[in-house]
Amino acid sequence: MSEVLFTSTLFTLVMALAAVIGAVFTLRWLDRRAGHSFREAIEVLRHDPLGLALYHGLRFLGVCLLVGLLFS
Repeated sequence: MSEVLFTSTLFTLVMALAAVIGAVFTLRWLDRRAGHSFREAIEVLRHDPLGLALYHGLRFLGVCLLVGLLFS
């Protein structure tokens, strides 16, 4: 019984890791496609940190929801 529990937990962790890696690569792809660079984000961060935090946070949340729906 413990082997099944261990295997199930390991599989869940691997799927979670794959989801996070997929989300990060999707966000990088979207940045390249939109033409944004990290240097531009730092400049905006200096002027409006709340706006940039909301933009990146909500975008990451949206991609995580998408990945979660794909894996369910």
